[in-house]
Amino acid sequence: MTNKLSSDMPWAIIEVKKRLFAIAAGQLRQIVMMPEVTAVPNVPSFVRGVINLRGKVIPLIDLRVRLGMTSVTEETDGFCKMLEDREQDHRRWLDELRRSVEERRVFTLATDPHKCAFGKWYDGYRTDDPWVAALLRKFDDPHKKIHGLAGQVKEMQQQDRGDEAIRLISGSGAATLSTMVKLFAEVKTMVRENRRETVLALTVGNRLIGVTADSAVAVERLRLEELPAGAGTGGSNLVHRLGKRANRDEMVLVIEPERILDGNGIDSVVAQIDKEGWGGMTPQSAGAS
Repeated sequence: MTNKLSSDMPWAIIEVKKRLFAIAAGQLRQIVMMPEVTAVPNVPSFVRGVINLRGKVIPLIDLRVRLGMTSVTEETDGFCKMLEDREQDHRRWLDELRRSVEERRVFTLATDPHKCAFGKWYDGYRTDDPWVAALLRKFDDPHKKIHGLAGQVKEMQQQDRGDEAIRLISGSGAATLSTMVKLFAEVKTMVRENRRETVLALTVGNRLIGVTADSAVAVERLRLEELPAGAGTGGSNLVHRLGKRANRDEMVLVIEPERILDGNGIDSVVAQIDKEGWGGMTPQSAGAS
């Protein structure tokens, strides 16, 4: 394929982890949103599984993993786990505030909303997703409010109003925490729903494979250049050329789909799926597209 690449060809441009890649549009058969994926045992890590594409069971290659990047699944799971940890931090924070009153001791956890682990992350986090950004902004008031309880409780303790402090924590504190817990759940749900990947069905030789992408960007012509010596894409051998977009000062990494099947025994895996599905798997058992 390398010698056949031409600037006269149309290219499908995709985004993968905020980087642009191009695949010859002549090899592109279809673009669909991520369908149900059936896992397959004993295959290379970048084989996500198999999908049903119009009645045909085909292998699905995770392009991020094939390029040496973190997969969308791992990235999303990590983000959601972080939010779960920050939720637990505030559950423990409020519980510790109550115990400090009951045991008549000084409360030592963060009282400044900008200095707890969530506050530090929140102040520095930026996202391109306007819906997630709008939802995250709703944290501002309850997060400041729950940390503000510490100052009110401290004042009550100094005035020997411990019972009143406990009622404040059980009432306003619990209600504010409940608001934050609901927001944490909504953000996790929205992130998982909004990070649904795109699948490109590609013809590679005489085989059909699915390849994941974060999103499809455009189809256009590129001016091709050799990849500079020493440049790489996370240890992957998929990219050997660059493409420059017309009327833009923007470079695109050109992927040669044939190289996706090189090494790790993936070619034989694809051949077996092509021949008989996976272990006799039928299109119906692989889910519907």
